[in-house]
Amino acid sequence: FLCHTGDTADMLAALSTLRGLAASAEARRPIVEEGVLCVLALAAVKTDCLECKREASAILVLLSLNEQNKFDIVRSQEMKKFVTLTDTDDVECVSQMVRTLGTISECAELHEEILQVFPVEELVNLSSPRSDPIIAIEVSRLYANLASNFNIHASIVKPQLVNNVGALC
Repeated sequence: FLCHTGDTADMLAALSTLRGLAASAEARRPIVEEGVLCVLALAAVKTDCLECKREASAILVLLSLNEQNKFDIVRSQEMKKFVTLTDTDDVECVSQMVRTLGTISECAELHEEILQVFPVEELVNLSSPRSDPIIAIEVSRLYANLASNFNIHASIVKPQLVNNVGALC
């Protein structure tokens, strides 16, 4: 309810509370089952509040630590909204969203679905040698997880991406 009031302070309070709850491993699955992803999408794209975007991305990182949640997150209607956090100028939002994708990519079964919502071109952009070191670490982790799946090599082995990741090392 607080996220839907239109008041940034209400939204921030609600998101901070959700982040606190999501810190508990036992709470992560019930939080997703209660439909919090639509609230997080609202915070990710419908507000100009940077702190709300940061809270939403931090919550996604925590929720993605649950194996069942990985499937729900990447297959959600909100996933395309979540990946827009990688288009912000905020290192914290970008790195946390890429961290979420990296955590989800620990499940090889979801690699193709990840690439449907987060195309290789986005990895190329984020792996630029000009990337912030924090983002570079998360991009490298995501790319390493994706590279472990031979079935998607044809779609992820792009010269520019390989060069960028090599330069980041």
